[in-house]
Amino acid sequence: MPFPTITPTVPALVRSCAARFGDKPFLVACGDELTYADLDRRSTDLAVTLLSAGVGKGDHVGILMPNSIEWAVAWFAVTRIGAVAVPLNTFYKASELAWTTRHADLRVILAWSKFRNQDFVGLLEEALPGLAEQNNTEQIFLRSAPYLRTITIWGDCDRPWCASMSDGRSTAIDTDFLVGVESCVTPADDALIIYTSGSTGNPKAPVHSQGAVIRHTYNLTAHYGVTGDTVMFTAMPFFWVGGLITGLLAVVHHGATLITQPAFGAAEALELIERHRATITLGWPQQGKTLAEHPDFGRRDLSSVQ
Repeated sequence: MPFPTITPTVPALVRSCAARFGDKPFLVACGDELTYADLDRRSTDLAVTLLSAGVGKGDHVGILMPNSIEWAVAWFAVTRIGAVAVPLNTFYKASELAWTTRHADLRVILAWSKFRNQDFVGLLEEALPGLAEQNNTEQIFLRSAPYLRTITIWGDCDRPWCASMSDGRSTAIDTDFLVGVESCVTPADDALIIYTSGSTGNPKAPVHSQGAVIRHTYNLTAHYGVTGDTVMFTAMPFFWVGGLITGLLAVVHHGATLITQPAFGAAEALELIERHRATITLGWPQQGKTLAEHPDFGRRDLSSVQ
């Protein structure tokens, strides 16, 4: 399966996929659907907003959200302008988030306000001493995270430090400028830092280039047999290499569809697999065992799974 004749960078991939696959569904999450055309449009809007805020090539941007359409839009927006995406573990304790924010030299954090019993706004204030006292949405200055300048929250947030930066179009920069920025992104540029778990020591921070991410995720499609007709289900988190590299970024090359959950739940997973006629399911062995042992397993039509 020869590699497509595009430059192996995220901006080239996004534009190519939008042109080739248009209104085909790319991602289904939380009852919402994101098409390939939507992915291009919404990540363009957020990319332009990031550029207007001074974010550029090489800047490190943290993403603190569960699996969602917003997560995907944020990742593609960050990487298509040459910035470096740093997925943040939604299970982090305050000390872990503080360590990663400082170690990664994060300039921007894009976050949900909360998810289930996790209050990300409160977590950020606990992790970053002095944040609660900041009252400038444009510039944050913290000794505990000296590179951090902006935190944006999707969802309700009444904190004065919360910047207004969603995936809505900014008027400060037009899309022609974005095209110029994207033309400066090369396969050798850094695109992604995925932190390891750090179960026996401090986490490690492998850096992945634009070219490596695009080429490797394309090569994975041959291993998994991904085609344009593929519908993949996974609840593995996007902040981890399994959910991002083998899930979200593997389907995009062929116009396939990814079905996901913000958190794994066996009953809903079985319903989603049946409803969307998933052809590939991706997860940990324990998740497979949990699905097989669930009372609904025998009652669901899972014949689509190859």
